Amino acid sequence: MKYIDRERQKATEIRDKIFRDPGNGLFFGKEREFVLSEPELNLWEGIRQDTKDYFIKNGIVWRSGNGEPTGHLLSSQIACLNHLYPLRQRKDCTDRILQNISNSISETLQLFF
Repeated sequence: MKYIDRERQKATEIRDKIFRDPGNGLFFGKEREFVLSEPELNLWEGIRQDTKDYFIKNGIVWRSGNGEPTGHLLSSQIACLNHLYPLRQRKDCTDRILQNISNSISETLQLFF
């Protein structure tokens, strides 16, 4: 079994427990069991609306190509957003991360928040 097939199988196995979604969402016009039927559930609830608003405001394109987040459980774009976007909401965390890189950094610019 190829790596991608193993990852799709893992995603399908945890889909019901984590997302409570039956899967079989559309991806490139085909139903697939590793794609959520409610794609926005793929974004963590704490960032969901803020992320969608930010993408609209800044003209950022969703990789799904349909103007909405993808339900694909192996999406790198969604993974990055779920892991990194919360830092955008927490200036104190971002400041600390950058200060650990260089003690000459006092704080991040408000431009990013």
